[in-house]
Amino acid sequence: MLIGGGVDGALLDDAGQPVAGVTLAAAGPEGAHAEVTSDTAGRWKLAPLAAGAWTIRVRLPGYLAAARAVDVPAADTPGE
Repeated sequence: MLIGGGVDGALLDDAGQPVAGVTLAAAGPEGAHAEVTSDTAGRWKLAPLAAGAWTIRVRLPGYLAAARAVDVPAADTPGE
């Protein structure tokens, strides 16, 4: 059985300042879903996620909506 990996990052505005309190919604293989909210430094982490193709969407009033496709590889430990 494959162990899921993870994806992490930071949300920053055009001036490079962190954007806190934003929910990121992810859709993955076989209808899998995950959500996370950015912290005060704009950081977030989605893990563990099933290995495969995921799309992460971000929406916040006053900002352009964004979506990014990522491929989550299998990991040696959950959430790696």
